Amino acid sequence: MGVAGMDATLELPSDLKGSEFQGLVMHITNCLRDRDDRAVRAALRWLQELTVCDGLIVCQLKFEAESRLHQVINVSYSARWVNEYLKQEFQRLDPVLLFASRGEGAYGWSDAFEAVTIPGVDRFIEAANDYGLNDGFAYSYVEPAHHEEERVTTVCSLAMSNRSLRWGAYYALHSLVPALHIAAKGLIVASPSPLTVREMEVLKWAAAGKTVWDIGMLLSLSESTVKFHLSNIYRKLDVTNRAQAVSRALQAGLI
Repeated sequence: MGVAGMDATLELPSDLKGSEFQGLVMHITNCLRDRDDRAVRAALRWLQELTVCDGLIVCQLKFEAESRLHQVINVSYSARWVNEYLKQEFQRLDPVLLFASRGEGAYGWSDAFEAVTIPGVDRFIEAANDYGLNDGFAYSYVEPAHHEEERVTTVCSLAMSNRSLRWGAYYALHSLVPALHIAAKGLIVASPSPLTVREMEVLKWAAAGKTVWDIGMLLSLSESTVKFHLSNIYRKLDVTNRAQAVSRALQAGLI
């Protein structure tokens, strides 16, 4: 599942409730501000409730000569399975993690199972099935790095008996996982660039959950002009969608 064009990032998904959007912004902000285990786990518990998944776990790893785990944050997977996973060093065989080396984005477990065919992967899948882990969905975030060996990838993996994921839940994953990555790794976020007065007006209404059409009516602007301002806001704040922009602005005290 991919982002369907620029408009998909400028407008909120129709199935994302206002309260869900506000919760998303709150958890992004808390992760970036506090950068501690409590903020990360609170965000992940909220994400599990939003996605209605059976289990959720986050792994950070480096793809070097072989996959090396940086850390694991288990929210609701079986503790016995996680212990077995670490003991057997299954990150070397796990298709869901290995598939993340191909780049950032969302994918189904079945896509990873079909694409990764290294020796031993069948043994891993059989072991996972014994714990009821046979289908799900994942989102990977790959941090920018000057050298490949320094690059850390974060994978948020959701066990789901029904792999369908509503657009609002995908939007939440796309928005939240980069903040989870930063909080878990302790990175420093650069200060955002100043916004114009008009951009601030647009951003304040965007933070209130107004649609592009609503903002245009409130500010006497065309929808294309509102989208133009939103695009400039995203560029200046170095973000990719509305939830991230609102969170970054809150963190910087802009709104």
